[in-house]
Amino acid sequence: MFSGNQEQLFGVALGTNKRIIEFISNPASGFDLEIIPYAKISSIEFKEGVFTDEIKFFTSGNSLKIEKIVKGNTKPFFDFVQRKIESYISKLNNGSQINGNDLFEKLEKLVQLRDKGIISTQEFESKKQEWLESL
Repeated sequence: MFSGNQEQLFGVALGTNKRIIEFISNPASGFDLEIIPYAKISSIEFKEGVFTDEIKFFTSGNSLKIEKIVKGNTKPFFDFVQRKIESYISKLNNGSQINGNDLFEKLEKLVQLRDKGIISTQEFESKKQEWLESL
């Protein structure tokens, strides 16, 4: 859990076992609630600043950027979310047979994970080869 500032609005983000929940103050409505299941996150970025940090979540077609986060809170949260995403992918891939259509979608997701640094090139190549051999 950490608190930060999103476009001059103050909020709190929580990481659960299945999703990220963010409460953002909103002068017009009191607060906004944003819920992002780990299954929907295609990548995550962490930027460390001099005084504050920033974290950005990417989903298909959308992104959520939280900035001006108090130093020291962002990296542990980032690591937690990254582990949850990796765990989701691992559960998704364990023992499942893949058909051609599923393979294309999974490879796209795998490429995104590699490009954002969530998995290594070696992990990418290993999983890709495993999937191709299962066809």
